[in-house]
Amino acid sequence: MGNKEELVAYLKKVKKIGKAEYQKIAELFEKVIVEDISQIWEKHKDKIDMRLNNVPVCLEGSAVNSSTAFGFLIEEFLVQQLSKDEYYTSDGSTTTSAYDVKLKNDEKIELLVNLKVEKEGSSNNGVCAGNILKNYYDKDDKPKLYLILKSKYKIDEKNSKVLFKGIESLYLESFLTKEGMLKSDSRNWSNVFNALSGRIQLPNKSNLKGISIKDIPEPEIILRFMDDLGDKLLATKKKINQLIS
Repeated sequence: MGNKEELVAYLKKVKKIGKAEYQKIAELFEKVIVEDISQIWEKHKDKIDMRLNNVPVCLEGSAVNSSTAFGFLIEEFLVQQLSKDEYYTSDGSTTTSAYDVKLKNDEKIELLVNLKVEKEGSSNNGVCAGNILKNYYDKDDKPKLYLILKSKYKIDEKNSKVLFKGIESLYLESFLTKEGMLKSDSRNWSNVFNALSGRIQLPNKSNLKGISIKDIPEPEIILRFMDDLGDKLLATKKKINQLIS
């Protein structure tokens, strides 16, 4: 039985999603989406030829090489090749949607994916604006899982190619509720500070060592945590400010 078939069979038989079921679904779904993304890269021999009308645009010195355009292009490259029969794609922009794709089989649980890319030697830790994430989780009491999946890459500046260097993935739920793990950046779009305007950030890699699916708590804990996300982010900001001062 393949990964997809195993996930479908498990979702069909599960009645109530407690902690054990939540973690098992997370384990199965991660295998499915990692396999799907890996197969896309394999199909393209682990590289993307970066040209416009056959003109190379990512040679040495190109402004494109250090821009955020790369992320959007590669993410869309992956999204468009995922099966439309199995996944919904977001109907909003990157800045207004909580996810890039989610599994269509969502009668019992919503399985969301944030597709990210990360250039060799850099970090891409922004996940999603706090208010967008909170609103999505608060829309109903259905359990949700949020997988953050990074395609690592480097740029071959001599040949204008993106070279795939592997996948990293983890669930937001595995670290979100842990002490000292919740943080956001300082994006704010009004004169009045709103802690939820910032994007939730991935913790430092050193803090994530040892974090795994086994750290995902009950779905109810996650949903209740999201109810108070703004207050929790504000408390984190105050604690950081106190340490600085």
